[in-house]
Amino acid sequence: MFFARGTRANVLLFRQLAMFLRSGMTLPESIAALNDFPYVRIRKKLRTMERDLKDGLPMGEVVSKYPELFGRLPAEVLVQGMSPQDLGTVFNGFADELEKISAMKQRMKRAMLYPVATLLIGMQVLAVLLVFVIPAFEKMFTDFGGALPAPTRTLIEFSNHFDEIVMVILAILVTVLVLWFYRPGVLYALGSRLPGLGSVLRRSSVYLFARDLSLFVRAGLPPGLALQNAAGRLHFLPFSRRARALAVEGSLSEALSKIRHFPGVFLQVVGVGERTDNLGEALVEFSNYYEKEVESAYYRLLLATEILSLMLVAGMIGWAVSALYLPLFQLAGAVGG
Repeated sequence: MFFARGTRANVLLFRQLAMFLRSGMTLPESIAALNDFPYVRIRKKLRTMERDLKDGLPMGEVVSKYPELFGRLPAEVLVQGMSPQDLGTVFNGFADELEKISAMKQRMKRAMLYPVATLLIGMQVLAVLLVFVIPAFEKMFTDFGGALPAPTRTLIEFSNHFDEIVMVILAILVTVLVLWFYRPGVLYALGSRLPGLGSVLRRSSVYLFARDLSLFVRAGLPPGLALQNAAGRLHFLPFSRRARALAVEGSLSEALSKIRHFPGVFLQVVGVGERTDNLGEALVEFSNYYEKEVESAYYRLLLATEILSLMLVAGMIGWAVSALYLPLFQLAGAVGG
């Protein structure tokens, strides 16, 4: 899984390396030609790589020292003796896939803004009621005397413990943010157990796995090594661990059939690709098809989330307002009687 903060720089790096390689330069020469790369952080590391190569360090060792630059591209691809033109084609393919998957993730993030904004606005309105409105009503109710209805008493208790509630919410948000940046796999494992979201995460994992597997196979890696590298880049831990534990002794489709997360059509495509010796292209075709399935499942989840967020906000505010006015209705009934 990719993160937007590094995608743009990595895409540009792959594009420029591909340009130099396809023009006939070797990989060390291409790295040396990037002395004016626009991202300072990457430019410094490229210069260090250039010095290491001039000092005679093997390419595999040099590449392994900078996983943030070639993290998705295994070192085996760079040291297996491909021609510069073929290696440039591989870099172009990785850049294309990075852009495609990043664009899909950005569309999904933008689509989630509406339910999140709805919840935040609803919580702000409820916070205003708890902090400013309810204390004034509580004083008025106390002056009138009499027993308050149970919903009103509950609302007043919420208002009295508002500081503690805010601290709990902040602690939860901080925990989620820490996990998102440092242990995203934990969030994916928890989310996979939720209805709706779990289905989307599983479909997304199959899609990303197929994309990565096709890239590594087309780059020339043997099926077993391609499987290990593709599985190692997934944050969906149950799926990633099972895939990495597979031993490809016979065909790749037979090994993958031991994991229940894979749809039948994926296993059929892998099997056909192996029989026709066209596995990389077969996986590309499956990925193009399955991308629509992932987006469809996601937008169904999004629609359900929008409806639930509206119902939740309406329920919270409606309960608070009704709890505030119940004593007034009782008082008006008593005065009228």
